[in-house]
Amino acid sequence: MEFNAFGRCNITYLGSVNDFLDQVNSGLDSYYDNLNSEWQAPEIVYINDYISNIRNELSSIERDINSLQSDITAALNDIKNEEAAANQTNN
Repeated sequence: MEFNAFGRCNITYLGSVNDFLDQVNSGLDSYYDNLNSEWQAPEIVYINDYISNIRNELSSIERDINSLQSDITAALNDIKNEEAAANQTNN
């Protein structure tokens, strides 16, 4: 059961990392909006591209974390089912 608790703890931790990345992304959105409403210069195009690249990277990381959470959940369910089958066999 320790393994199950460890897995659940990791799922929870990964969820909080995703929450943090959402907050960072929201902050970037605000920064992007404020910057574009207040600063009109030729280099803003490059800054916008850079911010977009960062947001794309954050989204990619969030997708990877979601996939990892799903994989951990599936593995924990497999282990639980195997333990239940083993207990059935032993009884």
